[in-house]
Amino acid sequence: MLLPLTVCSADTAMVLAKQQGVTLDQALQQVKKQQQGKVLAAETKLQQGVSVHVIKVLTEEGRVKKIRINAVQTR
Repeated sequence: MLLPLTVCSADTAMVLAKQQGVTLDQALQQVKKQQQGKVLAAETKLQQGVSVHVIKVLTEEGRVKKIRINAVQTR
């Protein structure tokens, strides 16, 4: 299963919509496949009533990117 990802800088909050039942482990595996760099942290947070997986990646250029993936389907 391929999951679309949105990558943004650490100070920008972007959340992917229309994800259905994505576990933190699934989100991590997809990020590792599609992003180069080192995963610094991964957690699931409740943001505005929505469960969101937040994964921080240190890029090869030394920048921290924050990737947010909805844990449940939204409409």
